[in-house]
Amino acid sequence: MKQLAQLESVEEAFRKRQAALWAIAAQKASPLSDPAGLLQKPRWFPILLDTNRRVTKAYGVYHALGVDAFRIARPAAFVVGRDGRIAFSFVSSNQFERVALEDLLSALEKA
Repeated sequence: MKQLAQLESVEEAFRKRQAALWAIAAQKASPLSDPAGLLQKPRWFPILLDTNRRVTKAYGVYHALGVDAFRIARPAAFVVGRDGRIAFSFVSSNQFERVALEDLLSALEKA
């Protein structure tokens, strides 16, 4: 959820590039899965819940079982160009690594 806070700081950069941001969380909408209420906080971008893991599986980031995971998504970021093609992708090998904001913004410039 730390990444959500970082994404708050790049709103102007996205607007300048006329880009949209969607965050997808592979979890259920319940107080138990969001004890700090981070998903309920108003943000400039929507947070979509992938409760059945259909989206995370389609994008190849579903992690069924691992030392640091059980039925969750690997941290990932995708930039989809105006033509609908993936122009940039980042998929972490663990639950702690996140895309660098500089890399994400650079990919937006090129898309």
